[in-house]
Amino acid sequence: MKIKKVIGNNRKEILFVLVCFVLYFSWSLIIPFNNAPDEGMRYDIPFFIFSHGRLPQGNEAELIDPIWGQSYAYYPLLSYILSAFLMKLVSFFTISDHILILSARFAGVIFSTLTSVFVLLISKKIFNKSLPAFFFASLVCFLPQFVFSTSFVNNDPLVIFSTALTIYSWILCIETKWSVKSCLYLSFGLSFCLLSYYNAYGYIICSITLFFISFYYQKSSTLKKHFIKCFFLVCFLCFLLAGWWFIRNGLNNNGDFLGLITTNNLAEQFALPEFKPSLHRTPQNSGYSILEMIFTAYDGGIWIKSTFTSFIGNFGSMTMPLPSWIYKIAKLVYAIGLISFMIFFFKNKMYKQKKHSIPLLVILFVFLLSILFPFFISIYFSYTTDYQPQGRYIMPMLIPIMLFISFGISELNEYIYQKTKKNIIYLFYLFPIISIVYSTVMVSSFYL
Repeated sequence: MKIKKVIGNNRKEILFVLVCFVLYFSWSLIIPFNNAPDEGMRYDIPFFIFSHGRLPQGNEAELIDPIWGQSYAYYPLLSYILSAFLMKLVSFFTISDHILILSARFAGVIFSTLTSVFVLLISKKIFNKSLPAFFFASLVCFLPQFVFSTSFVNNDPLVIFSTALTIYSWILCIETKWSVKSCLYLSFGLSFCLLSYYNAYGYIICSITLFFISFYYQKSSTLKKHFIKCFFLVCFLCFLLAGWWFIRNGLNNNGDFLGLITTNNLAEQFALPEFKPSLHRTPQNSGYSILEMIFTAYDGGIWIKSTFTSFIGNFGSMTMPLPSWIYKIAKLVYAIGLISFMIFFFKNKMYKQKKHSIPLLVILFVFLLSILFPFFISIYFSYTTDYQPQGRYIMPMLIPIMLFISFGISELNEYIYQKTKKNIIYLFYLFPIISIVYSTVMVSSFYL
């Protein structure tokens, strides 16, 4: 009876998750192998684990790219471990190369479907009505680039899932004054962040910031003692769940627990001359300033424009952009949402409001940080190391920025509804739906 009741009360949510699963799985079937950024190099890792039954050291010959001289095996491997596990399960029935690739990709489908679940949970906490809640979920889960990331072997689906779980845990922590349950959610969220990719690590700093903000605004000494216990509980669980990877890296790579120095040294040794890190051309060593790199032409493109368009959707190896009208509508929708958010933030004096004794302003500051961290990390690496103006590197900002946009449009809708009794939010709903339907048809017609 309880299951029937849960299903009955959440039919729309269950249908939404099922639609997401079918969409993500369909894309993983449609995209040909290695028609996505570095999928060949990435697939080598789960295939190595599947073939050898162990984790790679990173410097195995079959894992080193002959052009770049690098290996992805020095980066966190959790997503690839799941891919290898799924490959092993499928191998009991077939060892077809094509089926093994699809099973490796299925890890991304799983993580992205779980993301849709937590996005809905977040939306229920933030929005009082189902219309803006599902609009927010649609903006996130139907973003063409996010859907594309589920279709090939890579870490991005795990990255975004880890941010969804972490943000949901933040909301629980604020609501429950850091209950043990909320701390468990946070521990798993941060552990997934640690084992996903480095562009998600800003969420660790944001979580620490949120903790100290919460601690500061508690008046009770008993609660403060409880908060300290929770802090050490989260630290302990994160170390237990994710620490093994960094200890292993440190032991294998002479103390390089992140693997970045070792990866760089490997590339210096094995890359083709023009791709060696010491000789590789970057905006920094080309004499550009950071602002020049961001806003002016470099290497055939403009960083901010290329990053934005590929955040919305640019498929293949950045060779299959969407039509310009989709990008223009995206700019319009996002601009209306963000401007509306700022207007209603001041109009409703949200900066004076509190949520569970914590000023809303400082909570929003943490969410703003979670947007800025991946953005500036992407700028830094493009400027100093490898010019890669790709939206997938700023994907950790997806959920918080869509929250701001959705909230702004929701408030605008409420304002207009009071004046005209019309829900304009239906017009905005068209954008995520049309963009993903168009993208799916475009990709299907190109590859099938």
